[in-house]
Amino acid sequence: MSVLFCRDCGVDISGETLFRRVSFALEQGEKAALVGPNGAGKTTLIRACLGDVRLESGETQILGSHGYLPQTPIVEDEGNVFQCVLQERADLLHMQEQLRELEEKMALTPSEKVMEQYAALTESFESQGGYALEALVRRILAGLGLEAEMNSLVSTLSGGQKTRLALCKLLLRSPELLILDEPTNHLDIEALEWLEMYLRDYPGALLIVSHDRYFLDRTVSRVFCLENGGLKGYTGNYSEYELLRILENKTIGREAERLAHKIAKLEEYDRRNKAGVNSKQARGREYQLQQRK
Repeated sequence: MSVLFCRDCGVDISGETLFRRVSFALEQGEKAALVGPNGAGKTTLIRACLGDVRLESGETQILGSHGYLPQTPIVEDEGNVFQCVLQERADLLHMQEQLRELEEKMALTPSEKVMEQYAALTESFESQGGYALEALVRRILAGLGLEAEMNSLVSTLSGGQKTRLALCKLLLRSPELLILDEPTNHLDIEALEWLEMYLRDYPGALLIVSHDRYFLDRTVSRVFCLENGGLKGYTGNYSEYELLRILENKTIGREAERLAHKIAKLEEYDRRNKAGVNSKQARGREYQLQQRK
């Protein structure tokens, strides 16, 4: 089942066509990269899929929960780092508060109904990772190099640290589709390696824009290339994609060379025979030549 699909999409920027007839789909649990030269429209395509950029043609749809890390995310400067990330699972925090209230009720006036409610809510809380929530927050913060800032105010963080904080919040939320635009920009080697391992085991689908080929080699199994106003998909990681492109370009080059050679022969035949006794055949060759051009 697709969690993201884009069908025949086109976008214009300042009246100029950026891309047209772009189509692709991302399946549940699939991990893919979106690559292409600077200015090809990678970020624009992502924002179009999210509904933040108007489409000139086509349609997009996201099915299920999703999260997006832009290159310059906005993080609210409220509270400390640990609480900022923890609040991303407000649903579990609310359940935790409900459990406390039920515990107080049971302590004052025990009843079968309250105990049943408590048992059902406890099971739900546990199945969603409620009891391991704070440990997971600490693990993610440490993995992305923010362990020392755990008790610091968000307002004191640098721009790069805030980007890592935004990534922490997304990983904790664990949406069915995670879209990351240049997620490695502010990571050191240790944090980068940790993120690679975390994303390899990530249960949801991933769409990553990155210029870090080694990062993509370790995290994706499909590559979409956006260039010259169109998009093409390849199976494999980034290195496999590069190999397929080389083979593809060689094949195109050989075909272009073969066609150029045939056109040259037709032109030579036309030049020699157009005015002579073979003019009828030459005109036929001229028609072939125009068709090939």
